[in-house]
Amino acid sequence: MELYVCFTSQDFYIDLLQTIFQMNEQQMKAAQKLIRNVCQPKTKATDDQIVAMHIGNFNQDQNGMCYLSCVLNYYKLQLPDNSFDWETGVKVVETQAPPSYAPFVVEALKQCKDAGIN
Repeated sequence: MELYVCFTSQDFYIDLLQTIFQMNEQQMKAAQKLIRNVCQPKTKATDDQIVAMHIGNFNQDQNGMCYLSCVLNYYKLQLPDNSFDWETGVKVVETQAPPSYAPFVVEALKQCKDAGIN
């Protein structure tokens, strides 16, 4: 399985992946914990791998990449061809992310639109 990743935000899925309503910081942390509790045992990703992804290191083995895929699928942000659904990601961020995060994350997503395309 190939999964192309292009994120420039620290704490990428905290900033990007939100639930239906705009969340405050406490709710975002609870959502992160929920996703981690679902995806980490399922993929056997290590704590170190997850921490590395939080700081932008996506050079991971299969378990780490499967974890990221699980997170993206959890929020329906991965297309059937395993590419990132950036349009949905932008909509999610614009409608649900705290205003302090939204502009930076939307810009990062737009810059990633064609990442991984040969």
